[in-house]
Amino acid sequence: MRFKVAFSYLLRTYLKTLGFFYACAVAGIVILPALITVILGQAQHYTLADALPGGLTAIVLGFYLIVYGAITYDGFKLFIQNGIGRKTYFWSKTAALGVIILFGELINILYGWIYENVITTRHGGSMMFF
Repeated sequence: MRFKVAFSYLLRTYLKTLGFFYACAVAGIVILPALITVILGQAQHYTLADALPGGLTAIVLGFYLIVYGAITYDGFKLFIQNGIGRKTYFWSKTAALGVIILFGELINILYGWIYENVITTRHGGSMMFF
């Protein structure tokens, strides 16, 4: 029972922060350069296909997993104070990060398909193993 509570708490927290990471990446890579080009009067030269990298979501997911996979003590302090042991915390964190990886890869596949078929007209073959 404690695993279920710890897992659901970590998963909710990780999904919220992953969404924040994606929002910051889109704001920093798409919205901010678009605003700068509009302010400078160069809006006719700005294209979404040139601004978006092909592996944007993969970069964000990789950075997120490195950062949140390495943070162990803060979550451990919270859980140990509430009676959840070390092994339960470890397995719930591992399971929550595993679900985040699966969810992130689903987003990567969806973004890759949209990028190849909608955003750009440069088709470099199959996106599946990109």
